[in-house]
Amino acid sequence: MPKKINQTKQQQNTPDTPRKTAKQWVEEGNARFAEKRYDEALAAYKEAIKRDAKMVPAHIGKGNALLELEYHRAALKAYERAFQLKPGSADAYNGKAKALMMLDFNEEALEACEQAIRLDPHNSRFYDNRGWILCMLDRDEEALVSCEQAIQLDPRNATAYNTKALLLSYLERNGEALVAYEQAIHLI
Repeated sequence: MPKKINQTKQQQNTPDTPRKTAKQWVEEGNARFAEKRYDEALAAYKEAIKRDAKMVPAHIGKGNALLELEYHRAALKAYERAFQLKPGSADAYNGKAKALMMLDFNEEALEACEQAIRLDPHNSRFYDNRGWILCMLDRDEEALVSCEQAIQLDPRNATAYNTKALLLSYLERNGEALVAYEQAIHLI
């Protein structure tokens, strides 16, 4: 019996055995990212890029992992590469907006977020991110409107409720903030 196991292992390592494709590496990266294993996700996205340097989801995933690992400038470069490859990538512009916000380039972040919304006006995450950026620019009422738009597009977006709650709390509208917090917790 052990001999058969060893033969199977040898068969798996032969040159004829198919290697993971770029798409499979992106899927691996996405799985590790969902598990919050960002270093492993980043490694998987890099492997995908080695196999297909023009795979936009790999560059976006790489940017997302770098952002979580707080390598904001490197994340920005990954997003910029993604929309060089696919200028109509709303996710790349949204990622760029988040990276720019983390680097304190809030006006530029707002421009990138607005571009993401123009490209995909039905994505609630983009409106939630715009809310954060507007808050950073001390445009709190506009930020609240953006959060409401996110919630209207996706009533199950717990992050948008949380953002709304934080804004309301900052504006000392504590009763409304509590309701929004409770809704966010209910959705988690």
